[in-house]
Amino acid sequence: MEHLVLFAYVVSLLIIPAETSCWIESGDGSQCEYKGNVLEPGQTYEQTTGPSCVKCTCYDGAVLSCCYTGKKATSYPDTCKIVTKGCDEIAVKKNNENETCDEEVSYVG
Repeated sequence: MEHLVLFAYVVSLLIIPAETSCWIESGDGSQCEYKGNVLEPGQTYEQTTGPSCVKCTCYDGAVLSCCYTGKKATSYPDTCKIVTKGCDEIAVKKNNENETCDEEVSYVG
């Protein structure tokens, strides 16, 4: 049953658009590791400060599934620029960073 759940999870990751930036790593042994953090199966590691926020979960067989979190700006008008707040990229006006762009901005995540 555990293998079926893992298989379904892996398949669901494959149909998510590439912009979500998810990946899977297979390790050796019974534990997973992400940037020096050792995880047991069932444990999750989450980095919640930018600029590279990520959430990783360890599964049986030392399978580590990770996704970047937060939203990323993909397009914005020339009158705006991107600033990072926490895990998110926010489009703000170039002449006043305290005002968000009121023009069309596209995000993923």
